[in-house]
Amino acid sequence: MSNASDFIIEYGFHKKRTDPEDFPGVPYGILKEYHGPGGDVVIPDGVVEIGASAFSLCTKITSVTICDGVEHIGEYAFEKCRKLESICLPNTVKTIGKGAFYYCDALIALELPENVQITKVSDIVSNCFQLARLILP
Repeated sequence: MSNASDFIIEYGFHKKRTDPEDFPGVPYGILKEYHGPGGDVVIPDGVVEIGASAFSLCTKITSVTICDGVEHIGEYAFEKCRKLESICLPNTVKTIGKGAFYYCDALIALELPENVQITKVSDIVSNCFQLARLILP
């Protein structure tokens, strides 16, 4: 199980030019890096984006549960997570970057959320040799 100290998360507020001056903006959290021991990882609440390569080469991760509210998974976010067997994607995920699941050798199944926008499956999943089930929206 993961701890808050396993993650490097950048928090802030996104403000549009059209927002009123006294409006602080919409809070966001971008998960930049993971430095935990592996095993079962649970993404903390408040994260809206998993940054590029945030979990890349984390060879001891076996499962990832992504909290509701995450909208974007960055490029190569889970690349070469060789022991990753399962990942739970919430319906809030809208975009998945190129190579997000490249070389996840142990990944058995992947269900893409109904609102996710991708051009080609091969852009996000490649060389996942154990992948037996892929559920598309």
